[in-house]
Amino acid sequence: MNGEVTALLAFCEGPHDVAFVRRVLRYGLGFEKVEWTFSEFPAVEFSKLGDRDWMTAEWEVDANDDVAATTLDIGSYVWCGEDGLGTLEDLLIPIHRVSDAGRTGKAEQCLDQLFEWKVDHQDTKQRIAERARRHKGVITLLGQREKPGMSQHVVIGQTQTMKDADFIGDSRVAAFAGFMTRFLDLGVSA
Repeated sequence: MNGEVTALLAFCEGPHDVAFVRRVLRYGLGFEKVEWTFSEFPAVEFSKLGDRDWMTAEWEVDANDDVAATTLDIGSYVWCGEDGLGTLEDLLIPIHRVSDAGRTGKAEQCLDQLFEWKVDHQDTKQRIAERARRHKGVITLLGQREKPGMSQHVVIGQTQTMKDADFIGDSRVAAFAGFMTRFLDLGVSA
């Protein structure tokens, strides 16, 4: 990636989402250097700058507002499992299975033997949350050889538990890279 891109990216989750986006920017879009400046806003206060609203609850901005006018390029992207529900981990686990089916299967077996998971819960919200907890455990366990004691965001961003080719080759990762290309107006094909 030649040139410099400055963008405000807001994440409704946590550092594992940041690690995912950073990996897409670096390996999917060719950014040589990805620098981050972090500010944490409580979810309810994201629409405020100081005491002033710049965005409505419907994520709309007033083009005549000096503050809001600088934030007109708003996009949102929600990642999930193949069924259209879930979390980032539902996107990452299949990539791990492609990258190293044997180790991923063993990590899943290990955690299933240690803990009871209610991944078939009747309540959709509970089912998604429980599946996410299990997947987070698998991803973190897979990274312990390379990054002992480290958390999921380190494993996602700094290990090869997902081989780069498998990561970039995943259709959902490619779709997100395409979204970022259009959103950041990079003028390159993803």
